[in-house]
Amino acid sequence: MTIYTGKVRGDLTLRKGDDASKVTEVTGGLYISAEGAQLPMLTSVGGGLDISAEGAQLPVLTSVGGWLYISAGKRFHAPLLREVAGKPLPDPEVAAALLLEVAKAATASPDALDMGRWHCGTSHCIAGWAVHLAAGGYELEAEMAKKVGEDRKTLAAGNLLLGAEASSLFFLSNDAGRSALHRVLEGKPALEPAQ
Repeated sequence: MTIYTGKVRGDLTLRKGDDASKVTEVTGGLYISAEGAQLPMLTSVGGGLDISAEGAQLPVLTSVGGWLYISAGKRFHAPLLREVAGKPLPDPEVAAALLLEVAKAATASPDALDMGRWHCGTSHCIAGWAVHLAAGGYELEAEMAKKVGEDRKTLAAGNLLLGAEASSLFFLSNDAGRSALHRVLEGKPALEPAQ
């Protein structure tokens, strides 16, 4: 078990048994692979935030300087998160409206959703559809390429267009992605409630 406190310079990887309950800032990337990780004092992450475990608790986190990667279907709690990659996250109502448009477009035909690629001809993944449908989406994606790199540009743009909660949809399988989008069309949460 490793105990981390205060401002952590550089990257931080949290594993099972690590204690980061007194970390206030991470200047690099934060990688969370511990189920239910508790970071009650963390206010900012300078690089990317990668959550690969269920139930991370980040109650006072307000900004992530890079991309936000949430493993497929994982849930996390960061109610004060307002900024990713130096830009504000969307208003929840705006994000919900765009996710509904994404759901309509991505389920319009059997080949419209391709969760294996951001963009592929006339098919896209969920984040790719958000970029494609949003006014200025491709420009935002190009801006994010300069900020977080070519390989994460659509991820960051999707974060900024659909909000942090939608990030856990970006790496679902095609079938799970379609199911999530059909739930959105039915007016339900995209992911089934946690058990």
